[in-house]
Amino acid sequence: LLLVPRPATPGLMLHLPEMGEQLTLALGDPLGGGPVLDLAPPLEAVHLHAGRRRDLRATLTPRLLHGAGNAARSWQTNVDVSAPGLHRIMAEAPAGHDPEGRRQVQHSAQSLVLRGPESAAPEALGLAVEILPDALVPEFLPGMLFSARVLARGRPLAGTAVHLERVGAEPVAGQVRALPGNPAPLWLIAETDREGRFRVSLPAPGLWAITATGPFGWSGLRPVRHVSTLWLRFGAPADCPQDESELPVTAEEFYAPLGHVGETAAPGHRAQLSSPAPRPRERTI
Repeated sequence: LLLVPRPATPGLMLHLPEMGEQLTLALGDPLGGGPVLDLAPPLEAVHLHAGRRRDLRATLTPRLLHGAGNAARSWQTNVDVSAPGLHRIMAEAPAGHDPEGRRQVQHSAQSLVLRGPESAAPEALGLAVEILPDALVPEFLPGMLFSARVLARGRPLAGTAVHLERVGAEPVAGQVRALPGNPAPLWLIAETDREGRFRVSLPAPGLWAITATGPFGWSGLRPVRHVSTLWLRFGAPADCPQDESELPVTAEEFYAPLGHVGETAAPGHRAQLSSPAPRPRERTI
């Protein structure tokens, strides 16, 4: 078996439940089974929809979030994402040190929610690092192609590794827990081309965290690394449930560099994938 290690996970979690409304901001790796860290008041938290911009910082309330073995301060508020169209929520945390305490890291996160039957193509915001999908479709089925660009201040980041992880747990009443029927974690790794674009075929539905790291910037006189995470929920229509036991899970799907999976399909369409026999799940010895 080809064992691919779990990639570095996002530091800033921007979580909306499947039905929307209650927004949770947290720092660390709670949804991947790691610790949650104290999050200082965010530098920015906004909700963008239909040309309107709502500043969420005044509505944020501190909450204790219990992760895997610890608890730390997170922030919560309510966001109405019921109106048709594309909803974009963006947050930025103050610069802090990486887990080894060696360098400063600036975390930002976005969550995109599409309501209604129309597709949408988000516009760039000019952030230090952002992940910009080429197109979002209302009904995204497993096997469809997902393509996006990684930008730094609006310019493409070429040759950048992008980590995509489907998380298997979500916050419920201040406690991170695996929900009944929640899928097991999956992850893929892609690489951007000269235009900053990557393309992957997502093998299964669920909540995905898509993370990219940009070049060093400056915070005063100190260098700072910018890390951005895009939180997207992909799934099949309610009347077309998917049995994941029938989906092939191969090393090709776990490790998917640019052009290796779904190269010829258009965004939002099914990629032409081979169908090898399913392999047994890996075990840790």
